[in-house]
Amino acid sequence: MGRLRKKRNWKGREQSDARPPPEESRARLWWWSSRYVHFYTQTRKNLQKVLELKEKKSQRADILTKTGRGAAA
Repeated sequence: MGRLRKKRNWKGREQSDARPPPEESRARLWWWSSRYVHFYTQTRKNLQKVLELKEKKSQRADILTKTGRGAAA
């Protein structure tokens, strides 16, 4: 029989006991968690701005309808 051909991704399937040192893994975890916190705070700020704009628009609409200048009046 012929020689078996090496299949793709043999490095990925190779089982190794090599693990990164604890300092490196902690640093990686900190990096990901800090990016998540940054993303969360930016998203929260953007949503807060949107809510404030909606509140301002509704107040303007109320004022216009009370004075009789609104399109709905």
